[in-house]
Amino acid sequence: MTEMALADFGQYAHSNQPVHGVLWLYTLAKAPEKNRHFVRRVLTELYNSGPRGFCGDEDNGEMSAWYVFGALGIFPFCPGNGRLVTGGLLFDRAIIRPAGSPEILVQTLAEGSVPKFNGRPQPDFEISIRDLLEGGTLEVPAL
Repeated sequence: MTEMALADFGQYAHSNQPVHGVLWLYTLAKAPEKNRHFVRRVLTELYNSGPRGFCGDEDNGEMSAWYVFGALGIFPFCPGNGRLVTGGLLFDRAIIRPAGSPEILVQTLAEGSVPKFNGRPQPDFEISIRDLLEGGTLEVPAL
């Protein structure tokens, strides 16, 4: 409870790992701008490079993984379904180099808010992991 009160995010307790998918529900509910707003707040307010850089217990890398996914603008909301929910990119661009697959460039959209993969709009705000692993360019809005 102390960690939650210190974070000042209302009832959203990011330090409690089971809630990590909650912010991605905004995107699935067709309100991706709310996802981007709150994910950016979590990334910039609850994480830092200091000795207390995590807002909760770092259990088996889960808090770090959330940060990486959030910063890249993708999230495995439903593990095992083969899809990633898209969000917003914290940086101008990032390169993912999966072992045994071509590299993936993630960059901010030049215009609009619907993500694109290799120039094809992704109106459901999700992308197939299989397609992503074929390599190419994923464009998502900036955070």
